[in-house]
Amino acid sequence: MIQYDAFDAIRDNALERLKEFSAHIESGGYSWSPMHEAAKLGRTELLKYILAQRFVDINDEFEIGEPDDFRRGTALTEALLNGHVETAVFLIEQGANVNAEYYGYENTHCLGLEFEESGNCLTLALATGNSELIRLIKPFE
Repeated sequence: MIQYDAFDAIRDNALERLKEFSAHIESGGYSWSPMHEAAKLGRTELLKYILAQRFVDINDEFEIGEPDDFRRGTALTEALLNGHVETAVFLIEQGANVNAEYYGYENTHCLGLEFEESGNCLTLALATGNSELIRLIKPFE
């Protein structure tokens, strides 16, 4: 239940409230974590706090959903899928793996990609059309 309180704080963009639950923020084991939620919602300041506390590995992967509504990725792929350029740049600068791959049915439509899409961070950066993201990711491909 405490994890849900941390997720609520992230959804509300409430750093002080998130700090109340910080001892319970963790990730690993392919589970959806507060870090992934913050990246998905573009909550860069909250991500800075989460990563500074060393609660999670920036490259932790998640797998969520049912067979017909499934997603796999990282905090960086979530930021890219949801068009949060500032958050994606921050994650890259902090060492996020730009070769991380994503797969999913649910979120990929937001960038005009086909459902049941898979690819990597460059695919997502190209879909955003953001030259800064492409410039940051391209050298690693």
